[in-house]
Amino acid sequence: MIEFDEFSKPAMGGTEIIKYELQERLPQELLSKFQIICDRITTLDSSKIRLFWVHNTADQVDTRHLANRGWEKFHKIIFISHYQKEDYQRTYGIPPSHCVVIPHGIHPVQVQEKSKDLQLIYCSTPHRGLSLLIDVFEEIADDYEISLRVHSSYSIYGWNEKQQEFEKSSLYARMNQHPRIQNLGFTKHDELLKSFSQSHIFAYPCVYKETFCLSLLEALSSKCLAVHPDYSCLPETASNWSLMYSYHENPIEHKKVFKNTLIRAIENYSSYETHLNKQKDYVDSFYDWNVIIPKWISFLESIQDTKPKPRFQYY
Repeated sequence: MIEFDEFSKPAMGGTEIIKYELQERLPQELLSKFQIICDRITTLDSSKIRLFWVHNTADQVDTRHLANRGWEKFHKIIFISHYQKEDYQRTYGIPPSHCVVIPHGIHPVQVQEKSKDLQLIYCSTPHRGLSLLIDVFEEIADDYEISLRVHSSYSIYGWNEKQQEFEKSSLYARMNQHPRIQNLGFTKHDELLKSFSQSHIFAYPCVYKETFCLSLLEALSSKCLAVHPDYSCLPETASNWSLMYSYHENPIEHKKVFKNTLIRAIENYSSYETHLNKQKDYVDSFYDWNVIIPKWISFLESIQDTKPKPRFQYY
């Protein structure tokens, strides 16, 4: 079974969408042989083959139980990107033979007819780069026929107090006051995919260590030209299909290089038609759930006869 911790139950972000999707798609008879724990440990079942399916970064508090060979509690550690796996191996000394990488899957997006005026889209929580995007958008909006849809809310993770603080901020007010910005807040996944399909540019000046980026994949599948830094797992996820720039830890310098790259995307968007068709073909071919689920089944079947280890006491 796949275990959902109490922290993730009220959330409906990309990670939660993937968890529920996988739970429904895997053969239940096969799944019953395993205890798949996502991110936070509660109890360990000594009668099952134990897998730790990790989505967080290695420096987050809830993964430190892997220190001092704590990873030996599990038969295998499942990672969602090679960037993430290498991060954990450096931090906790996990041997390669104890690791497997299986990326997330997507439903290929049905692309709708896009308007002539360029539609930019941001889809992530506010703290991952939204303020930087709004600064740049305000600076260039009068120079181009562009608009921006912002799908951003802390409530997607059940962080209601943090969302209330955000709604009182000057950033939130600036979005509401700008005539070319739609501040759409939390958006259900099917509606978000529709918004992606109608957009032209995925503007993501990310300042957060992503371990995978589902929204980036969905943007690529939507034939959006993606603009983002070469930070964390984003280069791996984009696979050279995006307009990627060098990340800068200084926010002022980051804003400059993001602004220049975004302007290049806007001014040259019409020349990317063939590129966008090819990027969609690539993403849909490699990340369709119909491709990812067989990888899971093959992996689980390859270890289903593993003898469960003795019970470990969690600390």
